Amino acid sequence: MLDWIFKKNRVPDAAAAWQEGAASAGQARAESSADSRVKAGADVDWPARLQAARGDDAALLTLARQRVPLQARLAAVEALTTEAGLKLAEREFRDHDRRVHRVAKQRYGALVAQREGAAQAVRLIGAAKALVGEPLLAANRVVELDRAWQALDPALLDATQLAEFTALVSQLTTQMRENADGERAAKRWLTQARQSLDGLRAASAAAAAGAQPRAHLAVAAAQAQLALHAPPAGVAGETLRAAIELALRQAALLDARLAILDEVLQAPVAADAPPGDGTVPNAAAVGADAAAADLAAASDPAVRWRQLMPLDDAALGLATDRRFEQWLAQREQAQQARRAHRREQTRDARSATRNARTESLATVLARAEAALAAGHVAEVHRHLVEVDELMHDGAAVDALRGRIDRLQAEYAQLKGWQHWAGGRARDDLVLQAEALAAATGAGHDSLIVKLSIKQQAEVIGDMRARWKELDRLGGATSRALWHRFDVALKAAYEPVAANLAAQRAAREQNLLARQQLVEALEAIALPEAVADGAAPDWHGPAGALHHFQTEWRKLGPIEHTVPHRDRAALVERMNAAVECIDGPLRAARQAAQDLRQTLIARARALADEAGKGARDRDSVVAVRELQAAWQQQARALPLLRAVESALWSEFKSATDAIFSARDAAISARDAAISARDAEFKAGGVERAALIGRLETLAADATPAELKRALAEVEAQWQRCGAAPRNDATALESRFLAARDTVRRHIAGSGQRKWQTVCDALAAKLALCESLEHGPDMGMTPETVAASWSALTALPPAWDDALRPRAAMPGSAAHATPASTTATDALLLQVELAWNLESPQGLEAARLALKVQAMKQTLESRRAAGGAKSTADECFVALLGRTGLDALQRERLGKVVAAMRQRGHGTPERT
Repeated sequence: MLDWIFKKNRVPDAAAAWQEGAASAGQARAESSADSRVKAGADVDWPARLQAARGDDAALLTLARQRVPLQARLAAVEALTTEAGLKLAEREFRDHDRRVHRVAKQRYGALVAQREGAAQAVRLIGAAKALVGEPLLAANRVVELDRAWQALDPALLDATQLAEFTALVSQLTTQMRENADGERAAKRWLTQARQSLDGLRAASAAAAAGAQPRAHLAVAAAQAQLALHAPPAGVAGETLRAAIELALRQAALLDARLAILDEVLQAPVAADAPPGDGTVPNAAAVGADAAAADLAAASDPAVRWRQLMPLDDAALGLATDRRFEQWLAQREQAQQARRAHRREQTRDARSATRNARTESLATVLARAEAALAAGHVAEVHRHLVEVDELMHDGAAVDALRGRIDRLQAEYAQLKGWQHWAGGRARDDLVLQAEALAAATGAGHDSLIVKLSIKQQAEVIGDMRARWKELDRLGGATSRALWHRFDVALKAAYEPVAANLAAQRAAREQNLLARQQLVEALEAIALPEAVADGAAPDWHGPAGALHHFQTEWRKLGPIEHTVPHRDRAALVERMNAAVECIDGPLRAARQAAQDLRQTLIARARALADEAGKGARDRDSVVAVRELQAAWQQQARALPLLRAVESALWSEFKSATDAIFSARDAAISARDAAISARDAEFKAGGVERAALIGRLETLAADATPAELKRALAEVEAQWQRCGAAPRNDATALESRFLAARDTVRRHIAGSGQRKWQTVCDALAAKLALCESLEHGPDMGMTPETVAASWSALTALPPAWDDALRPRAAMPGSAAHATPASTTATDALLLQVELAWNLESPQGLEAARLALKVQAMKQTLESRRAAGGAKSTADECFVALLGRTGLDALQRERLGKVVAAMRQRGHGTPERT
């Protein structure tokens, strides 16, 4: 019982030693009231009574109040099951039975904690159920629930409650994650929708002002349309969607206006209708003119502009109306200028015509006079006809009348002379024609030079021209002579006719081949728009057009390979077929070119951001996306080689700038990493040097040196730089091991010092005992003092106690007051305090001393260290005792040996 209370001084078999000491000594103290109750009920069957009272808290409390053994009372209190019973037990045993009170209090607190924990768990589960399904679930409420649940003791909770709360928390976490994802999607859509709306409004304003083409407005409208039809579920953005729809309607209306503006601004100003010739048209002509006028009025841009629906945005409408009015004013100015210019041109033309005809009449008259002087009668006749025509057209002839009359008279006289000279020239031509016909039909052995087809045709044509010239100059000839001339030339012309027939056949074949190419081109179908919004596939039409143009060029120049009669119709049909494909293809290529320009602008923007130090990883990803988009567009519709090359050069220069900026950033980062690695390496070298310094410290060094070196190394370790990551763990492990080794060296040096002190104490005790048993002839006070000084110094209390026994100088000044306690009592106190064995026969005395010490402890409430201090004082008193017998010296020697084994803490307490 007492052993349990004073467990700080428990010794093995304390209860048995107590009973044996009480029986042998017969001097047991008066038992306490509690021990009396135990003895009084020793013969009662308490386990049976306790078993009978289980389940009845009132009976258990009654049993605990009776004079029963402590174990029975504890068992009765532990058998209580209700909070009321445990609370009553805790109150009743609070003042007179602490152990029972502590058990009751602990069990009462456990039941209360269990009840409160279960109630708190029910409240938390209910709060979690209330949060499930809330549309706006706050994360802090879930965190507060989880923290409150973590504060509960799991041992006090039911497994069902734990599982239910875990499931609810998992459900709430999933709900929060879904809500967060929905909010992020909603915010992202709202941001994109606002950006697309702002972009559409900005594009509309820029397009209306003429700052940007229609293609930019189409791109912005497509982006806004995409944002309008892709809102996440549950987003409250009706106002934003309505604004986007309104902006899209305005963009559609604006696009119709911009289409007319592009048409009128890109085309030249329409010319005025030609003036009439003054004739009165018939009814059919009047109807046709009226229909043409109605068609022209319907296609008039001004009429179409007035038929457009008005814009809700007054600023956009005002900007487009201003641009169209400027075009109308320019057209009116141009038409007025052209009318005035045509009137001036008409007056100038009439005057110039009259003057030109007069000058022409003088010129023709001069030529006729020259031809008359040269004897060319036919030429003079032609000039005279021209003179008559010019005079009929209104040329002024008053000043030239005399010259005209004189020229006509001389022409009549000369014409009579030329009839005779023309006969001989015709005979020569007939002979030449017959010779040419003979040469054409002659063999290869003919002495006449062979002519080429072209030369022969030219010779025949020249002969016929000369015959006509003779007819013109000399008059008509005989029919027989003309027949000979014509038959000879026809015979000579047969090779030329055959060659011309071959050329006509070749031209017909060329025409047929060209018509087949045009028919194949006309059969090409234009690509239709894809439903999913993808770009139409123009590869087939573009390839067919390129093939057509290549094959058309292979057929040669159309002026020399196609019959003249079919040339105009073929060219018109070819141009129509080409335009049917090339027109939409040019529009598609222009749109693709605009998209490529957009990619170039984005690449340049990324290059600017990369130059300003943006994140290189994001820039590279964006560049890859732009390159993929470029390749996709290039595969979808290749542009003309020159345009494609120029755009690709611009795009590549922008992307190269991004990669150059990234390379520069990587180089800078690599330099920083290298500097940091060098710093880490230097830190690792410094730390390794510190570890080496600790590892080189010798175990036999003084504690002061070891402590000083350890303190310096630890301070430098904290100040030095970090080591490389791969070596940091190993260096830290080496440092800790070296530090622990030095600390063991320091602790071992203290232990060795303490053992040296204990050895010196044993030596000095032996010296004192030898001096006390009898003087040695060789021992003088000087030798004793020398031997005493040669030994290690002892603690002051020990030294002061031993000096008088050795008769050391100055011992009287440091002598301690002598203790009146008997030597055996002192030894017993030291042995009891330090748990050393006492000789046989002292068990009763030792037990009595122990009981007395416990009583004094209870009465005086002294600290636990008091017993230790008393034992040290007893040991000092023992050192100063003389005349010890053999058993006492043996016991004191065991005490000194125990101190030597205990360590160096005891001397410091003395």
